[in-house]
Amino acid sequence: MTTNFRNFEKASDYSLGSPDGEWTARLDHKAWGKSYNLILHFTEMDTGAKYWLSVFSNNEYKPRDNGFDFKNDGEPGAVFCLSTSRSKSGHPVFQTAKRID
Repeated sequence: MTTNFRNFEKASDYSLGSPDGEWTARLDHKAWGKSYNLILHFTEMDTGAKYWLSVFSNNEYKPRDNGFDFKNDGEPGAVFCLSTSRSKSGHPVFQTAKRID
């Protein structure tokens, strides 16, 4: 189920950002953003840290590699191997996602 980002009361528990490189995380929640984006709330499996990342309509709601379709296939509770990096301005770049559960 995907909700509006304003309707997710635990959103403040998640920070924008992510570890650099590969990491394993559970998708906790999906919410529609304001900019034709889908906000994905993840919990890192090793540390319990909570992060949010966005995928956008111009990438068909997929990470940069155009692999996994979070709009149609990403269900809360699924576990993923994620790869993220930083842009020149320091913002997270969502590179890849592979479902592993």
